[in-house]
Amino acid sequence: MEGKTNENIVISSIGYLLAEYEKDLKFINNYRRYRNDEIDEIDEKDYLKNNPEYFRLFIDSYRVTRNVKTHCVSDLLRELKEWPDDKCRDVDDFANKLREEGIIHANKLMVSLSSKLLFLRFPGKIIPIDTLNRKALGLLKNEYSEFSEVIEGFICNNQNDIDYYLCSIEKYP
Repeated sequence: MEGKTNENIVISSIGYLLAEYEKDLKFINNYRRYRNDEIDEIDEKDYLKNNPEYFRLFIDSYRVTRNVKTHCVSDLLRELKEWPDDKCRDVDDFANKLREEGIIHANKLMVSLSSKLLFLRFPGKIIPIDTLNRKALGLLKNEYSEFSEVIEGFICNNQNDIDYYLCSIEKYP
């Protein structure tokens, strides 16, 4: 990244984080409202439509749709809604459940897809995994359990830097 200072990289990264975070918060809030039946106007049929900040747009934005059989999107939503709270971090198990139920196209373990969905349901407990962050951490396996261990170590080893950069955005609610 020639020409960019470390400060510029940090600023652009924080800007990207904030832009994406606002969108994520809307997805998460609407899912929570749908799941808890807090608003009458969002029933399952409406929530599955391609309305802004609803489930269909979430799975499109997170590039999940391409891996889900077209007629199984409502099944995917049902599995997410019914996944036990005490298994919120069992991303590998959720991926296996989706494969067993025949909701996804391939007979592969869709860990990235599963982590993104569980992030929607349990945003404070799941960090979505994908090829980019797996590669950045030097992980070869597509297992959330391994990813989770490495992420926890990364956070622990870099807590001061993380706190420093998060403090710089706290003033922007």
